[in-house]
Amino acid sequence: MKKYLTTSWKVLYIQLLAHAGLVYQIMYGTMWSWLITLFVFVLCGCFGLVMTYHRLLAHNSWPASPRYRKIGSLLGAYAGIGSPMVWTAVHRAHHKYVDTAKDPHGPEHLGLAKVQFLGMFGQAGGEHIVDMLKDKFQTKLNRNYFKMHLAIGITWLLISPTLFVCAYLAPMALLWEIGGSVNTINHWFGYRNRDNPKHHAYNNPITALLFFGEGWHANHHDNPISYTTKEKWWEFDFAGLMIKLVK
Repeated sequence: MKKYLTTSWKVLYIQLLAHAGLVYQIMYGTMWSWLITLFVFVLCGCFGLVMTYHRLLAHNSWPASPRYRKIGSLLGAYAGIGSPMVWTAVHRAHHKYVDTAKDPHGPEHLGLAKVQFLGMFGQAGGEHIVDMLKDKFQTKLNRNYFKMHLAIGITWLLISPTLFVCAYLAPMALLWEIGGSVNTINHWFGYRNRDNPKHHAYNNPITALLFFGEGWHANHHDNPISYTTKEKWWEFDFAGLMIKLVK
């Protein structure tokens, strides 16, 4: 393992293909293909990226079973934003250095465009994931991340080119863009339930609705070890509700 961890640029090639697939889906997709895209978006976005990558692996905010850790990690890995180990390292560095020059995806220093489209390529030291470096499943998944995507892509192509687009490419592109918007929009404008000089994060109901409660971003930065981002009764946190049902 390298001293510094960053998402491989192979992810960019995957995402360029995914975004081309999303354009095709927008132009030619049917109701059924969009339903498949939505299903994969929720499955990999909520249960993979939000519940597992973010709230479980990065923050250890809820007690998941070993089986769920593996399944959730695989669902998040399917999303094409990098392996769980690298994503967690970068995200933990983001919280440690939030909104400073060392923040690996802080829009104030890197700019909104770079964070939105290339925010997953931030660099972080391996010291942020000492716990995961001891996990045989995670290290194996990290080593074989791109082999996994190659196998998934070929499998979908052989089954159906349509499914290759609507069940693989289009959801990956949507997860990249909507997930990335939390790092841009929510460090740009919204509201706060309290003043906190340690960060410049805001709550935004639009990103909260689109990305399973992640848009209550100021709440999250105020209390990152909480399994839910909800504070006020009307701040609906879909991922937090799912965690409450699962744990």
